[in-house]
Amino acid sequence: MNLKNEKGAVLVAVLVFFSVVFTGFSTVANLADSSLQADSRAHKYSQALYLAEAASEAAKARLLDDFWTLPAQDENTTFALGAGEYYFTVSSMSDPDKLRVTGYGAIPNFTNPDQVRTVEIVVQGLQGMFSEPAWSGDKIDLSESTVTGDLY
Repeated sequence: MNLKNEKGAVLVAVLVFFSVVFTGFSTVANLADSSLQADSRAHKYSQALYLAEAASEAAKARLLDDFWTLPAQDENTTFALGAGEYYFTVSSMSDPDKLRVTGYGAIPNFTNPDQVRTVEIVVQGLQGMFSEPAWSGDKIDLSESTVTGDLY
């Protein structure tokens, strides 16, 4: 039995073992990093979408005050909310009873965005949006977006 040859074989086996272990840990670390980056992108995407929805809701709130006068809007005026910014635009449509509301949201801001999302809605006359309680002495039907019956 030659002791020199056995020492060399053990050294090669140890080097192969540590190479496999290092490759395995590197792969796991790479997968964890990729997953973390994907989660971060998904989180920012959701935040930007919620900011765009907040922008459209802000426009709808202003329209409740006076539907026939477009709200003051300036694409250069952004509002900060949470970790990002939003703004909205309101534009007329061919139907005079409808307005197009577009909400924009960005994380962290519009100057240097990681994520930008847009929500567009069409608002049709806000007569159905009651700002005061409504009551009826008779039956009313609120199906579809039509109210039938006597409403006071």
